[in-house]
Amino acid sequence: MEDEQQKQTVVLGGMRQATVILIEKLKTGKPGDTATDAELTEACGKSTRPCEPDTKLPGEGYAYLLSAIRYCEREYGVVWRRVHGEEHIQVLNNAGKLGLASSHRKHVHRISKRTMRVLGSVVPSELDDEAKRDFLSMSAMHGALATLTTSKTVKKLKAGEPVVADPKRLLAALLAATD
Repeated sequence: MEDEQQKQTVVLGGMRQATVILIEKLKTGKPGDTATDAELTEACGKSTRPCEPDTKLPGEGYAYLLSAIRYCEREYGVVWRRVHGEEHIQVLNNAGKLGLASSHRKHVHRISKRTMRVLGSVVPSELDDEAKRDFLSMSAMHGALATLTTSKTVKKLKAGEPVVADPKRLLAALLAATD
């Protein structure tokens, strides 16, 4: 019975009715606007809290809220984020968006460095030609990301200084990859 009810709530684009309701509520947000968990829960009929006090699990509507937030970012350019330690979400202003971008840069840097460590344990001579091409392209891609996303590179870019990779390091990386 519950499965039939869930199937009936799927609307255009594969989104649930709760997601569509939340999108309608969030899409017109302006920087500084807030929406409390109580307002969001009332709007969609499901708890949108990230952590219920009694179960310590996300509310039934939390996934719908996350989908609505992503949709509003993609389609309307409205960036909502949860205010840490508070029971509401808020539309970010330009400074908040820059802070978010900085956080994402740090995340990309950490992941790229970790991937380079993993790729460093690969023995290229044991790979077939296609796998070796994949290895070299992944090494180049993640090496470039790891280099371009360091805080030192960001400081140089802010200061208007040229960002030049150390040729000795590049040559050593290329020689190590072709062994």
